[in-house]
Amino acid sequence: MKTLETLVRLAKFNVDDKRRVLAEVMAQVDAVQARIDALARSVEHERQIAFDTPALGPTFGQFAAKAKADREAMEQQLAALQPYVDQAREQLAEAFEEQKKYEITKDRQDENERLELDRKDQAVLDEVGLQSHRQK
Repeated sequence: MKTLETLVRLAKFNVDDKRRVLAEVMAQVDAVQARIDALARSVEHERQIAFDTPALGPTFGQFAAKAKADREAMEQQLAALQPYVDQAREQLAEAFEEQKKYEITKDRQDENERLELDRKDQAVLDEVGLQSHRQK
């Protein structure tokens, strides 16, 4: 009984650790995505300024080319992070599956112990009832 409780606790700790790892990788993905979104907003803002101020139009082309190169670099970062995300998700799923196996086994063992205790209690009650009946 105590061994299964320990295994369940260790499995929960392992799942929590895998969740933390996945959260860290996803935070990196979110940070890169936020930079991509900020760059897109910046490009749109600069486009509007270039549209409103025709003298700045020629410089917008250089800015847009640099922004495109930056976006491609950030998208490559996202692509490079994807295997880590996939691996972290897979490890989390495996850890969760292991935790569930231990929990199910522990639940079954607890149920079997409860049934055995109930059976023993019923046997005692039956014996008391038989003794009482014999005394009458």
